[in-house]
Amino acid sequence: MIDWTIGLGAMLIAAGAQGQTPSDREPVWLTMKLQDGVELRYVPLVVTLQDYPRQALRADEEGTTILNLQVDAAGLRNCSTALSSGSPVLDEQACRLYRTRGRFDLRGTSEPVTVRAPVQWTLVD
Repeated sequence: MIDWTIGLGAMLIAAGAQGQTPSDREPVWLTMKLQDGVELRYVPLVVTLQDYPRQALRADEEGTTILNLQVDAAGLRNCSTALSSGSPVLDEQACRLYRTRGRFDLRGTSEPVTVRAPVQWTLVD
């Protein structure tokens, strides 16, 4: 297993302010070169106000969840919390979002790799 941190800090953004939702935009694939010619292509996760759990909103919970994402040739295989944001609700939602919207393309190996992904939960005024 290979451990890498991918640079995709997902921040809560007011996507509605631009008049677009993440699904309205063409995805932008980023490439991360791992070792031995292995590449991980991924679409950065965008978190919107609609993704913020109501319970966490009411409690004004914020923080950064660090996830372990296990990716293979078929995509996301497993998601777990490596470092909690301090809110189990936010941590669970971070994995849920990757399971439903995460897009990965692993090239150059048939073995799964594990990458760390930060999800920053910030309430924006």
